[in-house]
Amino acid sequence: MFSSLVNITILSPYNSGKKKHTIDRLTVHCFVGQVSAKRGLEVFAVPGKGSKGVSSNYVVGYDGSIGGCVDENNRAWTSSSSANDNRAITIEVASDTKSPYRFNDVAYEATIALTVDICRRYGKRLVWIPQKFEALSYKPQPHEMIITLHKWFANKECPGAWFIEHIPDFVNRVNSQLSDVKENTCMVEVRVCKRGDVNETVKSLQGLLNLRGFCGKNGKPLTVDGDFGNNTAFAVCNFQKSVGLNADVVVGSKTWQAILN
Repeated sequence: MFSSLVNITILSPYNSGKKKHTIDRLTVHCFVGQVSAKRGLEVFAVPGKGSKGVSSNYVVGYDGSIGGCVDENNRAWTSSSSANDNRAITIEVASDTKSPYRFNDVAYEATIALTVDICRRYGKRLVWIPQKFEALSYKPQPHEMIITLHKWFANKECPGAWFIEHIPDFVNRVNSQLSDVKENTCMVEVRVCKRGDVNETVKSLQGLLNLRGFCGKNGKPLTVDGDFGNNTAFAVCNFQKSVGLNADVVVGSKTWQAILN
């Protein structure tokens, strides 16, 4: 099964057959190349055309073309994780070849349109939880589809800083078009972060602060090490002041919401 928005199909042999889990995740990837959907499908499916023994459910081209590669019901080999690919619809999107791996406007809009169609057909809304542990341990409600990142499962930047920064916009743009899905979930409560914490949630916080340009006391980008020390506290304080929040250096729901907007 593919979206009706697909305008080219080249089926890839690189899949494991029927998924072993109900579909409740969406994983968007950067292709690392400004390719058309046709070219992307060839890379994932056709021997002698650059195939690397990997695949995805969909490929979105730089020109807005949308290709079908592996049936939505089948597990593509995309995310370096059998567990994730057995429950996710995976989308490879044409991107720049260097960090932050930007999607152009046409490809981004096509990815939004494709995701709206997917969510509508499954009766789901997107949920974005930026902390890896919380996202992967969260049990979605029947109407929810969790966004997951390739970088959580492998030593890669994928989907790249550009898309990660745009995920709040992506979620809001998709969910705003799903009026027929009555539940209004787009975010769930995230773990509070405070000085002295050392965990994966702090890593996510540090990465987001770096993307927003908030540095440590030393004037340098934060080291993304998961340690909520003085430099991270300094950056959090300045961020909270910049958005009119109480600068208590405690990252609760209001601060998370602000940093993700």
